[in-house]
Amino acid sequence: MHSDHLPDSDHDAFPPDPQAEAFRGQDNPFDPAFEENPEGTRGGSTGLFAMTVLAWIVILGWTIFVFSLTNLAPKEQNPKASQKVVDLPTRILQIQGKYLVATKSIVPTGFEEQVENDIEANLSTLNTGTVNQRLRFIVLSGELQGPQEAMTTLQDLEARLSRNQDVEVTEEQQQLLATLQLLYQDYLQEKWNAPQLSKKQRQRLTQDLGWFGDLALAPVDGENMSLRAKVLMEARQVFGVIILGVGGLFLLGGIGVIALIVLGILSLRGTQLAKVFPKSPPGGIYAETFALWLTIFLIANLSAGWLGIARLGMWVQGVIMIGSMSALVWPCIRGLSWKQVRQDMGLQFGKSPVLTLLGGPGCYSISLPILGIGILITLQLAQWSAGMQPVKQPGDNFSPVQGPSHPIVLQFDNITTLGFLQVFFLAAIAAPITEEIMFRGVLYRHLREAFAPLATGIGIFLSVMISSLIFASVHPQGWIAIPALSGLAIGFALTREMTDSIIPSMIAHAIHNGMLTLVMLIIF
Repeated sequence: MHSDHLPDSDHDAFPPDPQAEAFRGQDNPFDPAFEENPEGTRGGSTGLFAMTVLAWIVILGWTIFVFSLTNLAPKEQNPKASQKVVDLPTRILQIQGKYLVATKSIVPTGFEEQVENDIEANLSTLNTGTVNQRLRFIVLSGELQGPQEAMTTLQDLEARLSRNQDVEVTEEQQQLLATLQLLYQDYLQEKWNAPQLSKKQRQRLTQDLGWFGDLALAPVDGENMSLRAKVLMEARQVFGVIILGVGGLFLLGGIGVIALIVLGILSLRGTQLAKVFPKSPPGGIYAETFALWLTIFLIANLSAGWLGIARLGMWVQGVIMIGSMSALVWPCIRGLSWKQVRQDMGLQFGKSPVLTLLGGPGCYSISLPILGIGILITLQLAQWSAGMQPVKQPGDNFSPVQGPSHPIVLQFDNITTLGFLQVFFLAAIAAPITEEIMFRGVLYRHLREAFAPLATGIGIFLSVMISSLIFASVHPQGWIAIPALSGLAIGFALTREMTDSIIPSMIAHAIHNGMLTLVMLIIF
């Protein structure tokens, strides 16, 4: 239905479907006064309402448990333990370092001063975190600002360590400090072959600092041109992936912005965009199903961790994720046909399977602008959180730099082909299928029915937001990442609403996770 005037109410923006209007006349399964037994379901309405309430107690209980486990569980605050391994913040520093080194190596003529200023501004924020991170920063400052700056940074680190007696510097780190001091003493005298370093010290630099060790031993004026070429090639590879990736996302996101504007105009003009209208009343059964799935999934994961099974590989989590969908038998046990369950979940291609498949990239496109807003909020929260951490003096906090991250990232350290295939299966196949079926299929279907007595627009808004917040809260990235994850989930849920199918959001989810997995394989 189209209209030539702007709507005066929410009902104009989201014109009700006749099926929805028919449902509004029925009793709501959330209403304890509902006395009729919904046709095709087992158990009276009072029992259905009680089961729905119990299901939500389980859902909220597990959500709070996972959120607390991720964000409030005691963490090792003593910096001693955090300096013995190459952690995620150190890997991120390596990506940042490669990007900056590549930027300087390919700067166009005439832009040298501008690039130097940009690099200096970026470097000022990187000299933080653990001793492991700061050792690498010394090398980075030497490459980008010269050996004198590296010596100054090294001496500054030694001074800060002397002020922080609670920070234990391991024997290996002390040896690295001494080696770097000898190295940059030679470089200050333009002895680019570093004659003071023994063969063992050179090997330790490469072994302990990885790419940074190679960078330290391959100065721009040095003689080891093959090592220099290798270091720059790795840096430029990361630079290229970041530029192409960010550029592609901005292009696709720009298309998404245009699409969202068009959809907004159509909605204001009265075009019916909503497609999810509950066609049967037993929505509480889907709350039970989601609660059962969450219980199976979390207990299986916790058990795998306690029993040590999770150490066998990422395939274990994939099996758990796919296996947890056995909860989908519950609606059938409760009296619904599998055909109806699939329709209610949106596990269908609709009239045009081709258009449904093409809806996947479209779904991802409109999700990106919302994701972008969520990322901006996440970055602000991260900055606020960092500002709340007390320090003795600027730069004296040797705790790891914390930020939103997924544990799966740790799998990319020297990953094998088999390991990558397991990660890709989990992230780009198992997770999109399972999460879209359960969050945008089962949970969203229940919420749309629960809020059916409200105005359509309000019901959609509440269903989208609640399902998206629960989705974000049970992910392991931490509370700071909730806005970003919710942004992505909002885009997926809106597509589910406009298509009455979870196939497009499933494809979009797979595109997002698949691209991230491939990018991490290249840049780590």
